[in-house]
Amino acid sequence: MWISTVEGGELAVRFTAAALTAMRSHPEKELPHKIRRTRCPECGRLQLQWNPPGYFRDRVTVSCQFDDCDAELEQDAFEKVALIEERSRS
Repeated sequence: MWISTVEGGELAVRFTAAALTAMRSHPEKELPHKIRRTRCPECGRLQLQWNPPGYFRDRVTVSCQFDDCDAELEQDAFEKVALIEERSRS
């Protein structure tokens, strides 16, 4: 009913634009992404990828994307490795 007027139509267009911007800025689901500042504890390369849970009660894993390395860490182990590396940079 509120879009039956010119002013209501303008508000609907602005609302839609704002909603689309918000959905792009705050996605519903986290996607896998590269970890930039922490090296793989196995091969020493900056090839780690954060893999968020795929379903409820799934776990976060961090895996090395280098072809010859099959390292995979759970979130707790990765956080320890990242903390050690952060301290060594300081």
